[in-house]
Amino acid sequence: MVRQCVTASPIATELSPYRQGDLDGLCGPYALINALRITLEPYRIISDDEARDMLHQLVEHAIANKHMADSVRNGINWPRLRKMATLLAHMASDKNHNLKLIEIVASHEADRWDTMAILIEAGSAVLFHDQTADHYTVGVGLTASRVRLFEGDGQQWLSRRGQGLHHGLAFIIELA
Repeated sequence: MVRQCVTASPIATELSPYRQGDLDGLCGPYALINALRITLEPYRIISDDEARDMLHQLVEHAIANKHMADSVRNGINWPRLRKMATLLAHMASDKNHNLKLIEIVASHEADRWDTMAILIEAGSAVLFHDQTADHYTVGVGLTASRVRLFEGDGQQWLSRRGQGLHHGLAFIIELA
């Protein structure tokens, strides 16, 4: 006998579930860890437990207790995110692989996109701020008009139009 589908509430078919970033501002640390995972992948796999430990250490190290609630709710500013990235590069370095943090700081936006393209082509994912969604994300591909994202809800393409790439971060590996 086939039963009719039961639903807790009719609204459950219309509401979208929350995802990371919907209720918190921790997209920056998530993007940092995702960029690191992509950069390290040919050499070392980061387990889920390692990633959880990294997230905990990043938040604990870079956000003072008095700023914690505000940072979780409203997001992490660029200086704190840069501090987290520096710590993450140090944490992920080992005797065989030294991670360096590269910050995209060119004065002209076209030069920043060119730098991002060079880093991506060299195998580094680039963390940047998606201005259209007020969200830190990771670029893993680039065309003249779009950037390919590595996001929690899958890889997708984002138009570069209106992005205004102000700054970005990437990890590079120096083999020992």
